[in-house]
Amino acid sequence: ISKEKLLQQLYIAGLNVPLCLEEKNNWYLYTKLEGEQPTHIKSFHILTLARFMSKLHSQTKNTPCTSNSMIETQVTEALKYTKANYYAYYKKLEFLKYVTHVEDYLIHGDIFKDNTIFNNKHIGVIDFIDSSCGSFSFDIAVALIGFDVKVYNTYAINIFLNAYNQHAPKKISKRTIIQKMKTASHFYALKRIHTYKNTFRAKELL
Repeated sequence: ISKEKLLQQLYIAGLNVPLCLEEKNNWYLYTKLEGEQPTHIKSFHILTLARFMSKLHSQTKNTPCTSNSMIETQVTEALKYTKANYYAYYKKLEFLKYVTHVEDYLIHGDIFKDNTIFNNKHIGVIDFIDSSCGSFSFDIAVALIGFDVKVYNTYAINIFLNAYNQHAPKKISKRTIIQKMKTASHFYALKRIHTYKNTFRAKELL
């Protein structure tokens, strides 16, 4: 499914996402969402995020995927670079090449604070360009990390899962999310080193 068709499907389902107005030579013009990016995360941000993602996954459960080659390729290339340039970090991240990525359906994969817009207590999500095959639990783990939730913050994780599991296509346990958060934090630390040469942010994630 194309990103444009996906966004239209989500919009029709009542999710606050941008719509593509025009495309030319791989440049895209999208509608603007009203609101602001969150700065200080509060409980209602986590609750609203959870409800959005349960609706998102309920829609994308009908869009099955069969390939995780993108993540595997990224990990292989990034580890090779890190081994050559940041060996101490490579030793901490080497285990990622053995991690298997169970595929559920299409996920956003990049719901960080910068990709969300809040208008009072209504959330909008942008930047679906990296949406790909993945697991719902990994999608959630990335979002929680992106909203500054730590693995030991059981209060925030409980708030999220209680709201998410009420209407989600499949219920997810706290244990699974904590495991995925650890993997996701290492995966994004590796990406920061490879893409941005940013060891400070990588250290923060680790």
